[in-house]
Amino acid sequence: MLPRILSTSSLHALKRRAPASAIWLIILVLLVIISLGCLVTPTSQISKATSARPLEFERTDCSLAGVKFSDITISYNIDDTYAGPYLICSSSSQGTHDLSVSYYLSIIAYKADMLEAFYNELLANIQGFVDQSEAWNADPSLPAEAKDEITFIEKDPDGYVFMITSWSNVQECENGNGYGAEKVLGKYLVSISYRSCELPDAAAYSAVLKSLDAAAKAAIFRVEGVSIP
Repeated sequence: MLPRILSTSSLHALKRRAPASAIWLIILVLLVIISLGCLVTPTSQISKATSARPLEFERTDCSLAGVKFSDITISYNIDDTYAGPYLICSSSSQGTHDLSVSYYLSIIAYKADMLEAFYNELLANIQGFVDQSEAWNADPSLPAEAKDEITFIEKDPDGYVFMITSWSNVQECENGNGYGAEKVLGKYLVSISYRSCELPDAAAYSAVLKSLDAAAKAAIFRVEGVSIP
């Protein structure tokens, strides 16, 4: 079959259509570039949002002189209940008097309308220890040396931190049990505890509990970027 020979008029028609096809090709390329630009913009915004997220807790926030925390949990969660970072530090070992020596610290960020409820729940749990000691001490037949010593480190609307010490006749050591619940910066619920039968008196036990409390607040202030009061 012989090839088709174009007429002069057909050639002129092709020449007229060529510029129009090139224009449509340019328009198509521009549309693709614009589409890609639309896809890139949200990714850039997400990247900026991620980089703007507040700092999280770090393992070094579990810092207490002479204590190596064996269990550390760090996370970040925002939903209807939680409002950001949380940190849990704990350690437990056997003391020389065959009783446990344990340290515990947790910091959890809650939504404002949830913080009060969780604080009150924690407060109700630890107040029971004080109630038991006060009931024990109220016994008129109990000698003075057998009574519990209750030392409050904090007792106000935003915090309830205390140490209870007593002499253990069986192990022959001063036994200390301390607990604390606190609301910090209207966002964080702090829970601390310390148990041991290795220290000499109430002052020494209270000093450890105060150090746990200070470590928790220092971690919060670092994350929030505020100065320690």
